[in-house]
Amino acid sequence: MFRRSVLAFGLLQTVDLRLPLFRRRQKRSLYDVVAQTPDFSLWKRVVDDAGLAALLAGQHPLTIFVPTDDAFAGLPADVRVARRESQDQRRRRLDAIVRDHMLAGMHRPAEIAAGRDDYPTLGAGTMSFSSVGTRSLTVEWTSAVGSEGAAITDLPIEAANGLLYVISKVFIA
Repeated sequence: MFRRSVLAFGLLQTVDLRLPLFRRRQKRSLYDVVAQTPDFSLWKRVVDDAGLAALLAGQHPLTIFVPTDDAFAGLPADVRVARRESQDQRRRRLDAIVRDHMLAGMHRPAEIAAGRDDYPTLGAGTMSFSSVGTRSLTVEWTSAVGSEGAAITDLPIEAANGLLYVISKVFIA
């Protein structure tokens, strides 16, 4: 009753119509969308601790790939445990993590589903995209250290300053 099938990424998707975020252009910034979505609470904390809230709230168009709180729970214990590092070292490490989840410009589903290789992130990595089967899209993040893949789990959310894709994994170098 509250679900509707829509065509996204050139693939048929089922969307829960009760979601608090509408999959249309928002007057809210990317930061506002993250801050107002309970399932992004850990990502918001990382963004805040990295000092990048202003970047996500700014006027330059961005495409961000946001891991859910469940994705953070899937990180190895040694990554989740606080490290012995200075505040400045921690901020730089979190800054790199956030920037590796971001692309400059707005990259719509049709564009990324086309499979162009190697979009540079705002960090030190690159992203490429591929379709898996007929119903899903994955993102592959690559850095000098290695690569990781994640599923894009929902339709993108369009904010005033960009697009937000929900992903199933946190990319950490």
